Amino acid sequence: MAFSSGAFIGFLFATFDQNLLLFNLSFFFVLLSIAYTTSLSMSLVKTFSLHDYDQVWKEFNKVQFWCKSWAPFSHFQLRLVTLVQNETLINQGRYAELEAITRVQWAIDERDANPNGIPKKTETADLLAISLMGQRKFEQAIVILETLSKKTKKHYLHRGILHSLAYCYLERQEREKADKLLEENEKIMDAKPVLNVALIPDLVRVRLELNRNNIESAARIMAELSHYSRNSKVSPEFRAQYFRTLSNMREMQGRAEEAELHLQTAIDIIRSAPSLNYLSLSETYGEYARFLDRCNNKELALCMAQQSEDFENEYLQKQLARLDDIRSLIARKSKNPISAVRLLCESA
Repeated sequence: MAFSSGAFIGFLFATFDQNLLLFNLSFFFVLLSIAYTTSLSMSLVKTFSLHDYDQVWKEFNKVQFWCKSWAPFSHFQLRLVTLVQNETLINQGRYAELEAITRVQWAIDERDANPNGIPKKTETADLLAISLMGQRKFEQAIVILETLSKKTKKHYLHRGILHSLAYCYLERQEREKADKLLEENEKIMDAKPVLNVALIPDLVRVRLELNRNNIESAARIMAELSHYSRNSKVSPEFRAQYFRTLSNMREMQGRAEEAELHLQTAIDIIRSAPSLNYLSLSETYGEYARFLDRCNNKELALCMAQQSEDFENEYLQKQLARLDDIRSLIARKSKNPISAVRLLCESA
């Protein structure tokens, strides 16, 4: 911010004093800031597209520092960096950190924010709901998503919000509500989004169809998504989710051997990723354990269940350590740490 302020002040002095040299120098620094922050942010996006999340975090602080330093000239670059941050946390399964960061941002945006309420900004509210879903706090997520679904019918996030709500209903075994949601919004939920990121919403749609025992419709959607399994631009976590859903469908079709193979493929995808996602690995091993139990392979099922528990414990330990780091950072750097951490602490 100091760099941009200096350039802006220089620009004003040059304008009023009609100093052409100072004017050109100020204008040069503004253009330089835009070019430099654009270069840094695009480099970060490229690293993110390679799914090398550890490297993303190594570059993140530097990119964020310069984007903030040159604000507001680097406003769009800063938004892009924030988006990469949120998507990286989601892809790594670091939902507790995502919730903490989202609540801090909520407190900054709304000084009178209520931790039991809902953020006024749709993007913030949706992100908070996603962070709660990732931590299996489906009841809290449903409260937010139901409110959003009623007021965002013309919003670009509306389709994703409906699918998230359906997913929460399915996870809570409220299948009638999920089925009703699909019937009432079938045209919206079946439409292709403007951006080609339909994987997760469409996988929720497959689960809805399987819940209705409509295997043919589910198989048709899965066939349309088959290219995702080979697309290197899709994150390993999402590709693994595709194979987990495919396994579920194959099991319902009575093709148990294929179902087991797809679960093993999902595990291999996660384990071979540049950055290991402990939460996804724990969930996939847990799903594999339940599958083996249904197939009466009790001994191997217990082994997989233990693997799932071990990875879950590793995930929880890392999350607790990172949350402590976030609290310490806020307390050190915030001018008003009480207001900054209020929503974070009250929600813990």
